Amino acid sequence: MIEFLKNIIKSNTKESSKRFIAIWVMVLITAVVAVALWKDSDIFSVLASLIAFVCTLLGIATWQTTKKNDEDKE
Repeated sequence: MIEFLKNIIKSNTKESSKRFIAIWVMVLITAVVAVALWKDSDIFSVLASLIAFVCTLLGIATWQTTKKNDEDKE
């Protein structure tokens, strides 16, 4: 597992950087959920925060794809 992470960090391709970012986002989300649930937070507020975060990421990805398609047409 450590060797896999090292290869992702060392590689200069776009795909590996996307995987590296995805792994770190997963780690951060896991940490936030663990801390929120450790403090006996309301599970619905934790789920609402996660859903908002995922929707924001999807919106950004969609915007980037649309912007790239518009630039390719020009």
